[in-house]
Amino acid sequence: MDWSPKAACSVMVAMFFDSMNIRQDINYTGFVHDYRNEVFYHKYGLVTMEELLDTSWYKFKVVRNPYARMISSYMQVMSYTSLKGMFFEHNATIQHNATFEQFVTIYHNEWFGKGRYFPGIDHVDPQALEIEWKAYGNHDRLFNQIVRLEHFNTDIKKVNRDTGNR
Repeated sequence: MDWSPKAACSVMVAMFFDSMNIRQDINYTGFVHDYRNEVFYHKYGLVTMEELLDTSWYKFKVVRNPYARMISSYMQVMSYTSLKGMFFEHNATIQHNATFEQFVTIYHNEWFGKGRYFPGIDHVDPQALEIEWKAYGNHDRLFNQIVRLEHFNTDIKKVNRDTGNR
């Protein structure tokens, strides 16, 4: 399973751990993403290109409508002074009252358009990871199923059917 930030990622990661009977250590009661980064990845590692391209693995990814995700990212950046300062590093005069249209233009021209990732929060970055972009160069399809957050119940049923889960 892969997921995108701002696509109910905390819930998705927790559900994924539950489906694998992985529980956070009883001595680790923190945020699920802290557990994922500090314990799970340390123990199991990140996905490799070989694993991503291996067709014997069933792979699905949870994504969100890009427009809804961008609005959510805009709301998050605009809610935190530190994020605004980073995001609007070259546009300080509008950082406190930037419109959504200005936010998207700056994102396109100064971040994504220049191949830069936003250092303060990956929730603004593209939904495809760098390893996916590299893999797509030679392959049409990486995932068996794309689960759309807006159609989660329908799409996850397809995953469950395909994998024999109930």
